[in-house]
Amino acid sequence: MNRKTFTQYLPDKSNPNSLSNTTVYAIYSDRTGNIWLATDLGINKYDPVSGGFIHYLHNEADANSVIHNEILSFYEDTKQNLWIGTYGKGIDKFNPINNKFTHFADIEQLSTAVVYGILEDENGNLWLSTNNGIIKFREESGEINQFSIEDGLQSNEFNGTSFFKSTSGEMFFGGQYGFNSFFPKDVNVDSVQPKIILSDLLVQNKSVIPGEDSPISGHISEIKEIILNYRQNNFTLYFSALHFANPELNHYKYKLEGFDSDWIDVGIKDSFLIPVFLIKPIHSGLKHQTVTECGMKKD
Repeated sequence: MNRKTFTQYLPDKSNPNSLSNTTVYAIYSDRTGNIWLATDLGINKYDPVSGGFIHYLHNEADANSVIHNEILSFYEDTKQNLWIGTYGKGIDKFNPINNKFTHFADIEQLSTAVVYGILEDENGNLWLSTNNGIIKFREESGEINQFSIEDGLQSNEFNGTSFFKSTSGEMFFGGQYGFNSFFPKDVNVDSVQPKIILSDLLVQNKSVIPGEDSPISGHISEIKEIILNYRQNNFTLYFSALHFANPELNHYKYKLEGFDSDWIDVGIKDSFLIPVFLIKPIHSGLKHQTVTECGMKKD
């Protein structure tokens, strides 16, 4: 009677090449046969010669270390880069030839994402299942398109290790209430840019009506400038984006030139207001940005 032997791998403080953590979320084999383990304490690469593991751990003092120690998923792309999904820090790209990690912390939608699954389409785009819907990411341009339950997803929350790409190119992602499947080429991204308008002006908490002695000469949505006297130093501007595909998911930023040094992130909503209190006269222009749910941006 043939008997098979099970080998158990556990952390061992006396062995630096032992498994780093007992919690293993995923095991992945790349094209060259390397075995990668996603754990609660970094990446473990199995070394078949020694029977131990090479560890890749986050180090605050080392910019080339992995972005986070809580690892959930792996995917090897067509260029043999290893993509790494983390719990709450988005994704990393690892080049196994030079052992370099590339971070994407400057991309807002990726910087805090819980990435459960990663797949690549025929055009080199990555599709990520996350805790906030599905994200389509093109590395070369940094372009992001985000899809949510309003676009037909079973839930905005997905499950770990529940992703698959068929030989026909169809993608499957499992979540809290079933799963979603789609062909990436059939997913249409809304290409309509949002039109941003001023919807109201309040001075001293009162809505302003156009007129001869008014700060505005016409309807607030049509004027090019607002002229305030020195007593009118407390005013509020209301904005809306004329984009009606899930307007509650429009993401706004603004900057009042000569007043704000950085962009003010208003967040995701269907409209927003800018309260301003001036202590000295300024000549200012207003800049604003709106990004729709699927990533269309208007400056």
